[in-house]
Amino acid sequence: MEIKKKNKFFTFIFSFIPGAVEMYMGLMKNGFSIMGCFALPFALCTVFPYILQGVFMAFMLLIWFYAFFHAWNVFSLSPEKLAGLKDKYIWEEFEFKGKLKLPEGAVRKYMPIVLIIWGLSMIWSYISRIVFRIIPDEMWDNLYSLINDVPEVVVAILLIVIGIRLIRGKKKELEAETTEDVTPVNMITEGTKEE
Repeated sequence: MEIKKKNKFFTFIFSFIPGAVEMYMGLMKNGFSIMGCFALPFALCTVFPYILQGVFMAFMLLIWFYAFFHAWNVFSLSPEKLAGLKDKYIWEEFEFKGKLKLPEGAVRKYMPIVLIIWGLSMIWSYISRIVFRIIPDEMWDNLYSLINDVPEVVVAILLIVIGIRLIRGKKKELEAETTEDVTPVNMITEGTKEE
């Protein structure tokens, strides 16, 4: 698809929808990734209405403002610069140390897990509504928090497990770096002691 500047009025209208201007101008990966970054916290708000809802909404607001100004920055590029612009995912535009890239197999590997968790949450919500109709009101008061809070507890446990795995991975990486850095120093100091 050819990347080019288009109608200013439609650009203004589309700039209120994160990623739409980029897609309108032919930057499909760029626009789709911005739209996905905006839609993800929105989806998480609907799936987990009580847990971290304020955080998800704050991310949505930040992404919306970023997307609005990003759209106008792309639109204001000269036709030559726009034609030379490479269509890439939004996170590839940032200068990360290790370059955050989306490997081809990553979506296939992790998307089913996200969909399963999302599906289980929806089933849990449906089952809890059925249980609500069956259980008498006086018993429901005691069971409500237990039944209603299970998805939040599961997500909290998943977040803790992911956090622990990230810390362990970083710790191993740091230990590997320190052993590489320490070995030559030890050899030099040992050599000076023998002399």
